Amino acid sequence: MANKTFVITAILNPPYTMLVESHKKLSGNDRFEGFAIDLAKELSNILGFNYTFKLVDDDKYGGETSPGNWNGMLGEVMDGTADFCIADISITSSRASAFAFTMPWLNLGISILYVKPRAAAPSLLAFLDPFKSWETRHTGDR
Repeated sequence: MANKTFVITAILNPPYTMLVESHKKLSGNDRFEGFAIDLAKELSNILGFNYTFKLVDDDKYGGETSPGNWNGMLGEVMDGTADFCIADISITSSRASAFAFTMPWLNLGISILYVKPRAAAPSLLAFLDPFKSWETRHTGDR
């Protein structure tokens, strides 16, 4: 990876990837800031590669439009427009079957919340329940 230049596709979504607000006209990677940008910079420093950020053309994360065809950032990686993407993207089964993902770099702890099933309220005649077993034992076959 050393001394190679990669194209990284990204999508604008604060705080991961944002445009820098400045009165100057910025160009190249200087136009971007955010967590994903910082992550790319640190990886670049550690592994010794260069990179160019590119915003995804269709403003989509990526979905399979037809078998083997993808749009969004994933489509750009698939067709070679970009080498990889760094973004807040969910790993779904269809995406995982077509692309290699790293371990997630951020876990938001999103989950599904539901109410545990509750036992039904006792009936008004519940006080007679202990006598049910006595009744079958003592009034059985006569």
